[in-house]
Amino acid sequence: MMGVLVVTILAVTSDALRLTSKLNEQAVTLERMQWWQAPEKDEPLNDKYVIFTSDAGGLNNIRMGWEFTSIIAQKTGRTLVLPPAAPMYLLDQGPGGDTYGAAITDRRPEGFNHGSKTLVEDLINLKQLKGNLATLTWEEFAKKTGKDWETAKKESKNLGKDKNLVENCKNLMEAAADAKEEIVFLDGDTRQPFSCGEWWALGGPVEQVRPGFQDRDWALLTHGFVWHPDAFDMASKVVNYLGLFQYNALHARFGDLQFTESKEDPSTIFANWPALKDGAKLYVATDAKEKFQSEDALFWDDLFLDKTGKLLATEKELYSKERFFKLTGLVEELICTYSKLFVGSEKSSFSGHIQRMRIHAGAPNAKPLYHTMVLAKADVASQPKVFQRKAKTQGDIFMQLN
Repeated sequence: MMGVLVVTILAVTSDALRLTSKLNEQAVTLERMQWWQAPEKDEPLNDKYVIFTSDAGGLNNIRMGWEFTSIIAQKTGRTLVLPPAAPMYLLDQGPGGDTYGAAITDRRPEGFNHGSKTLVEDLINLKQLKGNLATLTWEEFAKKTGKDWETAKKESKNLGKDKNLVENCKNLMEAAADAKEEIVFLDGDTRQPFSCGEWWALGGPVEQVRPGFQDRDWALLTHGFVWHPDAFDMASKVVNYLGLFQYNALHARFGDLQFTESKEDPSTIFANWPALKDGAKLYVATDAKEKFQSEDALFWDDLFLDKTGKLLATEKELYSKERFFKLTGLVEELICTYSKLFVGSEKSSFSGHIQRMRIHAGAPNAKPLYHTMVLAKADVASQPKVFQRKAKTQGDIFMQLN
């Protein structure tokens, strides 16, 4: 009896040690995934403000709108005010499966257009943003000023009314700088200021405003807007499982991407990119899994199946169905970011953000690669890098690399 007890204790102890080891490994992986400098304190607030509504496009277009709104706030010495909760395209509202593809709509718990809303701070690391730019949530702004949304908008200098300011980012920034009003309003429905960024590439500033970009602007885009800690925590488990910078990743988008020249049949993709199947594990982020007939590749759904030991099944239970759905795209981006080789979809802002984050994270091969390209040896060169975080005042000048 004593022998059985001893064996049981040893088995339990061994299991506990293995779990502890896995958690320690994941913590090390998570720490390496964080390219930004964590702030020591919030930036002091200013007594003038920028308010805005989110862009009308998908999440990465929305993100670029946030980022360039923050650049305008920084350049004009204003406090950035995050908007009240509102529906976001393809998170809360959007088309049906026939127009976008069943993969994304099936993931959403109750489909689109059921009245849900999203806060910016639901999706980003708010503490990180506040440590790099004077920022208030809407709740904080309303408490501080006593203004509701309609009042604040009515009293603001509305830069969304002028078509010239909608289509010309340089003029928009100049108008914001010249505004004397307490509040400046930027209108996401008119694509302000999403149009300030190279959405078709890595999301850097468009040519007309690039000469005016200073070190602090690049620093804000490097250290200010990063995905929510929940997404990094979840992704770190997958990255640790696959091996940091030891697997390959592909983003193949087929749904509502309007650029048909950016879509390739999987057989053609792998013919162009045999390096994706070089013996390393392959993660595929796609809205058309049914197009891929590959037992070797891993997909999002596999992370909840025996194939991966139900890797994220526990994490899925930690969140509401709504919350988990909204984290999905963020987590998939991060999984792709920390691959050895990443091949994306051209003119997709999802791929573009991954490629940009690979620059921030010091990936072995951070050159933007697309599956419509034909493989060249230089495209898969993968040299180990010594990673060192940049100072808070320094940023990556991420542009489209040839």
